[in-house]
Amino acid sequence: MSHMTTIETEFRDEECLLKALKDLGVEDVQKHSTPHQLEGYMGDLREQKAHLVVSREQVNKHLSGGSSNDFGFLLKDGKYQAVVSEYDKSRWWNAKHGLLTQRYNYHKVFKEAKRQHKTISETKLKDGTIKLSIA
Repeated sequence: MSHMTTIETEFRDEECLLKALKDLGVEDVQKHSTPHQLEGYMGDLREQKAHLVVSREQVNKHLSGGSSNDFGFLLKDGKYQAVVSEYDKSRWWNAKHGLLTQRYNYHKVFKEAKRQHKTISETKLKDGTIKLSIA
C-alpha cells in the first residue's frame, strides 16, 4: 500500500481547477460537498479524503501499469491541497503539475478578464508559448 501525501497548491478556484484537469485529459472528476474517501489501487478505502476526486481508472488511462490510486483535492483554508499517493506522485503529479498549474492560471486569467469586462486576445508562438493580451 502506497503512502498518501498532501501537497500544498495555490489552487483556489474550483471551476478553473476542473477546466485545467480536463485540459490534461481528466474527463470525470467526482465533486463532493463533504470530503470523500480515496480508494487505493485494489479498491480499498483510504483514510485520506478529498472534495474533488480523480478515480484511479482516470489516472490509469494516462499511465501504463494499471496500479494507480485515486487522487484528489481537499479544500482547506480556501485552497485546494492535492492528496496523492507517493506512487502516483512520482508517475503522474511530478510530470503533470507544471502543466496543470499553467492551465489553471490560463483559465483564471480568462475568468478574471471576463469578470472585469475586458477582452483577451491569444497568440500561440512557434515555441508553444501562449501570449495573452488584455484590453
